[in-house]
Amino acid sequence: MKQPKKTKRAIALTVNGKAEALVQDVKSYQRLLDIAAAGGVREGIHQGREQFDRGECQDLDEFFAEFEAEHGLPG
Repeated sequence: MKQPKKTKRAIALTVNGKAEALVQDVKSYQRLLDIAAAGGVREGIHQGREQFDRGECQDLDEFFAEFEAEHGLPG
């Protein structure tokens, strides 16, 4: 357990010469989760911009008017 913590690199555990599991220190794993989450946010923004560029968007006031009407909310 000292090696992954010291080197910040995962260790592959093998079965019959094939990697089956990884051992990784918690801080490095959390960093990977944070990077993945940030990538998800960037991808969402990218997709939103593409939809906007294609004209696949709706005016905010129009959206709220439809939402309120669909849900029986006072406008």
